Amino acid sequence: MIDASSAPFQENIATTKKVVDYAHQYDVTVEAELGHVDSNDFSESPTVTDSIYTEVEDVLEFVDKTNVDSLAISIGTAHGIYKGTPQIHFDRLEEIDRMTKVPLVLHGGSSSGDTNLNRCATHGISKVNIFSDFIHEAFSVIHKKEPEDYLELKTLVNQTMEEVLNHYYDVFETKSIK
Repeated sequence: MIDASSAPFQENIATTKKVVDYAHQYDVTVEAELGHVDSNDFSESPTVTDSIYTEVEDVLEFVDKTNVDSLAISIGTAHGIYKGTPQIHFDRLEEIDRMTKVPLVLHGGSSSGDTNLNRCATHGISKVNIFSDFIHEAFSVIHKKEPEDYLELKTLVNQTMEEVLNHYYDVFETKSIK
């Protein structure tokens, strides 16, 4: 993953291309970000403007010039746990999905809502980052059950992670691990 999305567009292209060229020599895939996915503190501010979102007209140039393997796009999500439900720009997602065959990635999927995530997964998103949900659930079960030793803690966390993962497999309409 290379994230030069906070840099100007042409600089993002140049930086990403360097990383892709190097990584591809070793058969390593590269995910890059176009548009900026920030933390929830920023994204829920009333001062957010369209400039943080992926500009549809930039997608083809970025993909063509960088040869990136997957593309994280900014469509209204943010990293971390939301205080409310994000306003995802599905029209932007669908337009980007129609124009490129590069797998699309959603950063900041945690607590975005099952309906929103299902719609993303069935309308072009190939990978969804939901790390904060895993951590939140792990800490919740630890706090609730108060395990007395490492093995109990490890078992609780592993069971919780499997439950969260299976939940999201259902949301994304993929196969579960049972």
